[in-house]
Amino acid sequence: MRRPKNLTLLLIVANVIAFAYEVARVGPDLLVGGGSLQGLIDAGEFVNTYQANCKWFDIGNPADYARAQALITSSDDTQL
Repeated sequence: MRRPKNLTLLLIVANVIAFAYEVARVGPDLLVGGGSLQGLIDAGEFVNTYQANCKWFDIGNPADYARAQALITSSDDTQL
């Protein structure tokens, strides 16, 4: 079922407003790169963490993505 165009536009506008609010609240550097977790903590934001005993690659980073691909193709471990 297709959404009416006005509902789609409303959802886009709502997300733009929410993003603009976050930029105003914590600063643009924390949301669009260049920020840090410490910066979020200093801004009073809640930062949750999860400890895991595993390899972690940021596959949004091209170098880490390439490392992850190499590991997967060279490993016999089915639990990767």
